Amino acid sequence: MSDVINLGKPIITAYDDFRFIVNDDTELGYFSSNRAGSKGGNKIYWFVQLEDLRIMCEVLVTGTLDSNSGEPLLGALATIMEAYNNQVDQVTTRENKNYVFKLECVKQ
Repeated sequence: MSDVINLGKPIITAYDDFRFIVNDDTELGYFSSNRAGSKGGNKIYWFVQLEDLRIMCEVLVTGTLDSNSGEPLLGALATIMEAYNNQVDQVTTRENKNYVFKLECVKQ
């Protein structure tokens, strides 16, 4: 089973939208809703997915590397490690002496 994702407007509206599903092979999607104009309660709507509607979660980790004197270090190597001491990513500090890592969110 997939994780639940709120796609926000205009996909998800103030109406009772539910059971949203997309077939990854055909790119056809379906959902139920009681949107305006749906006489008699909930109706099933279909659509063609033109672009991936799943929102990928990303986190930015930023900082500045300083020497013992407090001076920023230009061109220093910054490494980010996971819990078991495996390297996730490595970058060199930029002209402004900062580093930026773009990481995917951890899904439990």
